[in-house]
Amino acid sequence: MTADTQLAIKDQLATTVQPAITAQLATTVRSLIEQETAATVALINSLEEEKKALSTRDSPGLHKCVEIKAKTIVTLEQLSKYRLNILAAHGLDSSNEAWNVLLQTLAKGSDSDILDKWNQLKVLAKRSYELNQVNGKIVNRTRQTVQRLLTILRGQPDSVDLYDQLGRSTNRQRGVSGPVVKA
Repeated sequence: MTADTQLAIKDQLATTVQPAITAQLATTVRSLIEQETAATVALINSLEEEKKALSTRDSPGLHKCVEIKAKTIVTLEQLSKYRLNILAAHGLDSSNEAWNVLLQTLAKGSDSDILDKWNQLKVLAKRSYELNQVNGKIVNRTRQTVQRLLTILRGQPDSVDLYDQLGRSTNRQRGVSGPVVKA
C-alpha cells in the first residue's frame, strides 16, 4: 500500500468516523473478528476430521465433514460480506488496505488489541488453507489410484511417460493382455 493511499484512507476515516462512533465501531468490528475466528476454528476442526475420514476411507464420516465444512464456509462468506458493509458504511473501498487502516485507527483508540485479534484470525485462515490443500492432495491421490485400478480391471493399456537416452519424453504403453475380469 502506498503512503498516499494510506493517507487518503486515514483522511476518509477521520471525516466519517466520529469519536463517539469509534467505540461502537470497535465493538462491532471486534465482535465480527471473534465470530470469524470461531467459524475458522470450526472449519479447521472440520478439515482435520475430513482428513481422518479421507485417510480411513470413512464415507459417512466424510459426508458429515463436507456438510459441516459447507455450512461453515457459508457463515464465513456472510461475515466477509458484513466486513465489506462496514467499510462501505464509512465511505471506504473494499480493499484489504482500507480494512487494515480501519483496524489501525481502532487500535489507536478504544481497542488496542484488535490488530492482534485480526492477526490471529489470519494465522487461523492460513492454517485452514493449508489443511484444505492437504485434503485436496489426498483426494487427488485416491482418484489417481482408483483410475489406475479401473484401467487395469478393464484391460486397457496404462500409459507411462518414459525418457530416451537423449532425455526426450516418450509415451509408452504398458498394459495387460486382456481384461482381468469379465462381468
